[in-house]
Amino acid sequence: DYMAVVHKPPGVNTHPMPGEGGKEMAPAMAQALTWFVKTAPDGTPGALWKPMVIHRLDKPTEGLLMVVKTKQAWTSLQDQFTARSISKRYIAVIAGRPPAQTG
Repeated sequence: DYMAVVHKPPGVNTHPMPGEGGKEMAPAMAQALTWFVKTAPDGTPGALWKPMVIHRLDKPTEGLLMVVKTKQAWTSLQDQFTARSISKRYIAVIAGRPPAQTG
């Protein structure tokens, strides 16, 4: 009820980019969330009017995005990102065999 985790495919912006798409903003995860992630249930203390992405991934990166639904979740996760107490893990999938390390 306080947060969600969603998959961001590669090639999609996390947030709309100004200037892309002319009058309309380029498609972005932040816009799609309003259609696919429910808001916090009625009566939830500090409920946000729409789900909000708490961090970003670069456009070519595929991965999981954390989405908050309440002010308390926003503040708590923002503080953890600022303090660098959230652990992030990146995994690369490659085609072929990388060259041997030297040095």
